[in-house]
Amino acid sequence: MDFLKGCVSSCSQVGLMLLALFFMFSCKPSDNNLTVEVEEISYTNLERIGEAPLKSIDSIELFQIEIQDIGNPVGEGFSYVLDNQLLFFDLAKGEVLEIDPETGSQKVVISKGDGPNEIPRFQSFTHSDDKRVFLDGYAFFVYDSNWEQITRGSYDFYANDEMSEIEANPSGDMIGVYEIKYHENQPHIMDDKLWINIESSNPKFNFLMNESYYRDSRIVGEVNLNSGEVERILGRRTPIYLNYKFIPHHDTFYLTPYGDDFILSFEPDSAIYLVDKMLNPTSYFGGKGIGMNQAYREISEIEEYSSGGNAALTKEGFYKHLYGSKEDKLILRTYTLGNEALEILNYRDNPKRMQIFKNFQLIADVSIPTYFRVIGKIGDYYYADGSGENPDNEELLIYRFKID
Repeated sequence: MDFLKGCVSSCSQVGLMLLALFFMFSCKPSDNNLTVEVEEISYTNLERIGEAPLKSIDSIELFQIEIQDIGNPVGEGFSYVLDNQLLFFDLAKGEVLEIDPETGSQKVVISKGDGPNEIPRFQSFTHSDDKRVFLDGYAFFVYDSNWEQITRGSYDFYANDEMSEIEANPSGDMIGVYEIKYHENQPHIMDDKLWINIESSNPKFNFLMNESYYRDSRIVGEVNLNSGEVERILGRRTPIYLNYKFIPHHDTFYLTPYGDDFILSFEPDSAIYLVDKMLNPTSYFGGKGIGMNQAYREISEIEEYSSGGNAALTKEGFYKHLYGSKEDKLILRTYTLGNEALEILNYRDNPKRMQIFKNFQLIADVSIPTYFRVIGKIGDYYYADGSGENPDNEELLIYRFKID
């Protein structure tokens, strides 16, 4: 049940069909407001950890992996680390390549189709020790560790809420108010349940019209892989969103495991939160990126929302992908700087940097390529995906680097 459906711009696939809004257009500076109370989950009086000065690591040396025997041009897809191997998920061909990190040789481990070792389509992926799960819209496909399909299903958000109540009196604690969030969806498997990013486009409870959405909405849906039922909704947004009316193009969060818990970051917030398995924040750390333009354009009407995505991606600075290794006591976060001089169609050229935290202390802030997402570690090297926004669809980009 998508009340509001359509195409938003290249920054998001989630659409809206809203009445025009009449807010004043203004920009506000971003700060770390950690004093706003929200129900059940509180960002108030969190302990700050890791307040050390920046150390003198000025750069990291990147090595590009040479991939052999690719054949037809590729690049529209994403890379992944699994069982000390590199995987490339080719969205154009609908297949998965396994790539040896040392030799660059590759083989197809799953291809497009309806057979037991095939998949009809996919958009994103996650795994556990014994499962590999592909996501495509409202559908999910579950495979075993040998890439043989176990089951498939679709999400059911409406098992516990009456449709009439959802339409008349939507609230943040109603599972049926939500749908899957397509943009930057980062699925996880937790205790054999699938976690997906969620949002609401209900006309009375959404990210473009309602302050209550930023105060009360949840961010993760927990899915039963046997039934498809969304059984729980978890997490809250940082209170920094309440400083604006509104910045929906930056209503994106990044969540990744850190030992038995998680780290959580939001696009406009310089803080990174340590959260437990219920996504309750326990403490925070972080630091503002270098030279970021955070004069965010607030949205006053649907036309601005529909046309403003590329401008937000190009001209504004915001925090992006997270990677965490509790074993190495290392956390990496990328961010964009924003550049008002760039043409809005050149959003891929928005300059990017990466923060490096050790023991929750910021030890480096380095320049990186304009698309760069750390995906894991194999041996002594960390690996990063460079193909996620490859505009030419001609090469598969995977980088590796060390942090000494």
